[in-house]
Amino acid sequence: EQLAGRDTIDVSIETESNSFTATLHREQFSLAADAWYAQLVELVQSAHRAGSTATLVLSARAAALPGLRDRFAALAGLEVTALADTAPAQAAAARVDELGPAEPPSLVTALPRRHEAASGIAAGVARTRVAAPTHVLLDSRAHRIDDEPLVLGQGETGADKGRRLVLSGLPAGVSHDHCTLQRQGGDVILRDHSRYGSFVNDERVDGEAVLAAGDRLRLGTPGVVLELVAVT
Repeated sequence: EQLAGRDTIDVSIETESNSFTATLHREQFSLAADAWYAQLVELVQSAHRAGSTATLVLSARAAALPGLRDRFAALAGLEVTALADTAPAQAAAARVDELGPAEPPSLVTALPRRHEAASGIAAGVARTRVAAPTHVLLDSRAHRIDDEPLVLGQGETGADKGRRLVLSGLPAGVSHDHCTLQRQGGDVILRDHSRYGSFVNDERVDGEAVLAAGDRLRLGTPGVVLELVAVT
């Protein structure tokens, strides 16, 4: 909790015969917790649809963990906010009519979510504007993205007469016509046609999503990973 607002703190352990003191750095704590933070970020990404906006509400204790809030804030389309440490008491007071009284007293473990902290749910969260990709990279080779649809999949031919990027020799999980990339105006749109899913930065695409340079596109599971780049 102290490291949330300071770069270093002095910590000590007392025994019957000795006292041990050390200086703990904020960066050291973040590094030690990184594996746990990565799992939490993966859980959030698995629940967040690519291209959509959402609000992540952290408890006061979670928000105090050094570096955790910053890890979540780096995710595209996600607004991160923290509740005050008095939020549980305030919520209980606001919902007192739903909590009781009762004889004998009832145990309440959950209430419908009804708080104003998640402003992004209603208002939407704008994704930071990043350059639209001009090419998709597969095995270090760049393939141009333009107004003509580029179909990615295992099939060499299909009903769609657009250009095709054939992904051959892949494990199960990539469809014949898996997805389409196309430039529309100033954006590049991904449209998913598969049974197995298309994932942008490990977030599953629900129908279609707007792509940005630097995004990682994974087709299927385990599938294949492609990179989106902008050539200037």
